[in-house]
Amino acid sequence: MDKKTISKRFLSIIVVVMLSAALVIPGVAVAESEASATRTLPASVTPGADFAVSIEASGCGSFGQVVETLPSGFSYVGTDSTDVTVTEEDSTVKFTFIGDSVSFSYTVTASSTAGTYSFSGVVKDA
Repeated sequence: MDKKTISKRFLSIIVVVMLSAALVIPGVAVAESEASATRTLPASVTPGADFAVSIEASGCGSFGQVVETLPSGFSYVGTDSTDVTVTEEDSTVKFTFIGDSVSFSYTVTASSTAGTYSFSGVVKDA
């Protein structure tokens, strides 16, 4: 084998390796992350008082939604965030947003009855 044949063969191998890598890497880079959210609440609240609930959601793709279910006796007051669109129905409040992640706070009024209450919710991705 002469030097020219080896160079062409080596170049062909390099091109094949590069094309293979180009085809494999985008599949890995596009791997979806799982949507998640973190809710932050105060440790305690006076019965009937307004308080803030903070939400940080991520991994939602093109758009997402946080669906909060308020405890019995609690009521949604509002949010100052322009990053979310709010839909309220009974004790369910839906916060819809564009983009992979969002951070916002909303205000609720606590039940007038003292006790221990639990918030629940889900985050949905595009």
